[in-house]
Amino acid sequence: METNNNLNPFSKITADKLKCVGEQYQTPLYVYDEALIKQRCKELNNLSAPYGKVIRYALKANTLAGILRIIDQAGLSFEASSLLEVLRAQHAGIAINKILLTSQETYDREGWQVLKPLLKQGLQLNLCSLKQLDDYSQNIQEPYPLSLRLHPGQGSGESASRNTGDAYACFGIHQRDLPAALQKIETAKLTVARIHMHIGSGGNPKLWLKHVDTQLKLIQEHFPAATILNLGGGLKEARMPEEKAADVHELFQEALKKVEAFYQKTGRQLIMEIEPGSWIMANSGYGLTKIMDIKSTGAYDFLVCDGGMDLNLRPLLYGARHPLYLVRANGERLFSPFWDAGDRDYVVNGCCCESGDSQTLNALGEIEPRRLKQPEVGDYCIIGGLGAYGSSMAASNYNSHLAPAEVLVKENGETVLLKRRQNLNHLCQNEILYDEFL
Repeated sequence: METNNNLNPFSKITADKLKCVGEQYQTPLYVYDEALIKQRCKELNNLSAPYGKVIRYALKANTLAGILRIIDQAGLSFEASSLLEVLRAQHAGIAINKILLTSQETYDREGWQVLKPLLKQGLQLNLCSLKQLDDYSQNIQEPYPLSLRLHPGQGSGESASRNTGDAYACFGIHQRDLPAALQKIETAKLTVARIHMHIGSGGNPKLWLKHVDTQLKLIQEHFPAATILNLGGGLKEARMPEEKAADVHELFQEALKKVEAFYQKTGRQLIMEIEPGSWIMANSGYGLTKIMDIKSTGAYDFLVCDGGMDLNLRPLLYGARHPLYLVRANGERLFSPFWDAGDRDYVVNGCCCESGDSQTLNALGEIEPRRLKQPEVGDYCIIGGLGAYGSSMAASNYNSHLAPAEVLVKENGETVLLKRRQNLNHLCQNEILYDEFL
């Protein structure tokens, strides 16, 4: 139920609170909701799994050190998509033995020199190609238990570019290459402890469950030492009011029934893993922008804000839709798609020199105005659903714009700076000036 000056039904952060944060730290900036992050972690920790479970937060969603510490303290483990994500998590204080590395990367000699001590500390490596299998066999002699990511042959995502399981994507070892992979595993005397599949981000829950059967069949037929069933991530979160989030509890319980049936059939008890990113973080973050100008072409009315694709690239990249809130300069909520009816159509743009710098695009990259209420220059336009794949993906330095500050609103209402706003020296510090070019 709506109370006070709330923006939505899932967060206690109010419009006037965000206005105060914007004044203190300068827009554009990211703001995160500690209470909601902790709530989501608690819901995942409460999932039932009699043979054991591991909840791995997908680091790529948001790799900010302060966020990782909250999630770590909540008892979750982690999944990394690059070696540098592993090192960044380590820098944030995350224990290496809590991290699973699943990457498209292959490593040269120097890369393996970095990996070897991490593997000794307990880093878990998920191999995703035949070449990675060969490279591992040539560089590692210790009998570490391995993971294999398998390509399911069919996937599902909110858009084609978020489908990681179909012919469109090359993530994992395709089942057509499974005989070759099994031969390499046997020759190198490797032990596969985990089988992993990921079908895409925000896709069809029924297909997600279907692939549990696929994985269990592969484990039974080919991987007698496997003890861990990793179901991947991609659990849909509802950013917009009309969207429906994945029922994680229901999905996990349905998957558990399949795992229990597998036990009855084979006597093998499997640990269940999932890798949520957006489901934890998406609605736990906002992008605060200030309306700098209001313009019209006759066809469209535009709100020009001080943050756009440099704050949130997802509309341009995917046609993704984010809730847009309007807050008066005095902190009064003017518009929320969860509570209020709009009366005028607007295109919401940033100030990058790109026609695609818009928060109101459809999946084809075309303008799709939003029905909002009429604001004034100096009011705030707040982009919701930006805790995941906001700062980690944004075109922050395009047009030499500076990456924004990132701020946490704690459970008690206190604000904490998690990342300082970039300055011009940061932007230029790695450039090398040669006299002949001056």
